[in-house]
Amino acid sequence: MIASVTYFKVKSGKMDAVIEQFKGYDISAAKSREGYRGVWLFTDHETRKGIALSFWDSKDVINNDAQDGAYQERVKRYQGLFDEPTVRELYEISAEG
Repeated sequence: MIASVTYFKVKSGKMDAVIEQFKGYDISAAKSREGYRGVWLFTDHETRKGIALSFWDSKDVINNDAQDGAYQERVKRYQGLFDEPTVRELYEISAEG
């Protein structure tokens, strides 16, 4: 299983908009993707930072998501809300409890 970790920082006063958009669109979009295992959103209103953490069956599933433009389309929906470019990293899940 693979974890996709996206780090972001939002503009002042925009965190609630990011959270609502994530709950309203991103969760259902991710659930419709083959190989999806779950997603969480972590936010800190004080620092305006957040982390989107999703789990997938394999890197191939994530690569398909990027190649068909689905990931880029989701990120584009946040245009004007982020204070800086997002950073996405992929990790192999080596242990779980």
